[in-house]
Amino acid sequence: MLKLSSDAGKIYSRIKGYFTSKCPYSELREEIEKFVPVRDAEIIQERQRYVKKMIDISGRVDFQKVRMLEKVKVKKMFLSDRVFVAETHEEYQKASKLGVCQVVRERDELHFPIVLNDFVRDVSPENLAPEMFIYPLLNSIDSFRSLAELETSATGDNRYMKILHELLELEKFYRRIEEIRNLKKMINELEDRINAEIERKLSDIKVTLTADELLKIMESREITGEIEREINSVIEEYEKQLEKFGINEPVFLRTYPVRTDRDAISKALDSLRENLSLEFYLRCLKLVERVDLNEINRKISYYRSLYLYRTLQNERFVFPEFGDGTEFINGRNLFISDPLPVSYCIGNSSFFNLSERVVVLTGANSGGKTSLLELICQIVILAHMGFPVNAETARVSVYDEVFYFKRKTSAYGSGAFERAIKNMAKAISGQGRKLILIDEFESVTEPGAGAKILSSLLKIADRKGHHVVVVSHLGQEFQEHDFLRIDGIEAKGLDERLNLVVERQPVFGRIGKSTPELIIERLREKNRGELRRIFTEILDSFRS
Repeated sequence: MLKLSSDAGKIYSRIKGYFTSKCPYSELREEIEKFVPVRDAEIIQERQRYVKKMIDISGRVDFQKVRMLEKVKVKKMFLSDRVFVAETHEEYQKASKLGVCQVVRERDELHFPIVLNDFVRDVSPENLAPEMFIYPLLNSIDSFRSLAELETSATGDNRYMKILHELLELEKFYRRIEEIRNLKKMINELEDRINAEIERKLSDIKVTLTADELLKIMESREITGEIEREINSVIEEYEKQLEKFGINEPVFLRTYPVRTDRDAISKALDSLRENLSLEFYLRCLKLVERVDLNEINRKISYYRSLYLYRTLQNERFVFPEFGDGTEFINGRNLFISDPLPVSYCIGNSSFFNLSERVVVLTGANSGGKTSLLELICQIVILAHMGFPVNAETARVSVYDEVFYFKRKTSAYGSGAFERAIKNMAKAISGQGRKLILIDEFESVTEPGAGAKILSSLLKIADRKGHHVVVVSHLGQEFQEHDFLRIDGIEAKGLDERLNLVVERQPVFGRIGKSTPELIIERLREKNRGELRRIFTEILDSFRS
């Protein structure tokens, strides 16, 4: 594993956060955790091959369908339409513990639509209540359809597509069972509609009934003749609507007003429920043998994890080569919105024909020096994860450790100085190649002393073959050392409104023009008279 200092570790955490922010699924977080930075070149290259393959696979996946995927969960249920007859005490205990249906020891006088022993022998949730494993798929049929289509298009495996066809057939039975639950209410509503229609038809019959005849019909509910024919015609028309539900027997009494035959309805509904429940159970029992919900959830996790590789593809990162130095062309800082591209190198560089292992980076305040340190750290960490990196072209050295000493704005005094010296000495000591990034070491001590101490540390680091980049405003103090390179990020000048204009790309081998000089120049241009002469004299001191 690649060793990361505290601040380098924070860069690594932010890199992971950058990718996980692109996708709401936990699977992406789990996938990226598989790529902890390592210091073994063979493992890194093996990972690169794997990531390239996964990027290629993700490019063939329809992520509209991936967004449709939902994990399936089994919800325990007790099914009162069935019974299991246990032959032994052990079997009784096992079946009872499942808690999915009625369990008895005697088969006599069983009044259940489904006697499980007629179809299965083994005691298991899948045998006694296969619906528990099918209902989750029926309730998320669009998700399963997307998974089946993904499997067919991405891998050529049509197993799930075959299961989907069976589920769609099962769904018809499922809907019919749901309809039966509402059928009694529907029949009662039909009764009101039948009587309303009969009233309209009777009003058109030109018959004359005496008061005694009308009273007799209402009391006895016996109807004859033309009235009877009209009533039967209306009832038969509505009873035909029930035939599609499997109710083929009369359920309305031929009286006036028409009434439902409660006994006939209960008997018809009970028969329907029993037949549908049994057929639904048998179909689920057959299908559950080929349904593995755990496998389905693993497949869903797999497709969700591909978001990581699609993100890498969309970002248009590049896989780095590995060499003796670290260098890149047009790198872009992940933590900055719309960053300007920067190119840089440390150690032997074929891109820039440079070789210094130690670099002092100077230049304007707010010119991008700290951002460049972050960028170097990002590219190196991504490369050691086996990932493509955020640049157009890159070559990276394989390191054993990465140290990033971020500037601590609140750290002052002898205690802070002592900690800084100790930490840097630890970074330089020991075996292995190291990348050491330091942001303004002089901020914890006096500039003069800081330059002397830092010079000594950098000599030792160079002697041990480490790669070091130091951000510093003390460029002049390091010019006498021939083992290091001084680069500069320059403030190019002032615009027409006297605002600072900074060139983010470092100039190799040249001290960067400092911001204070330009600030003095801006003050000189904004003033007249004695103040202008004072600022001119200060400005001359920079150039002497």
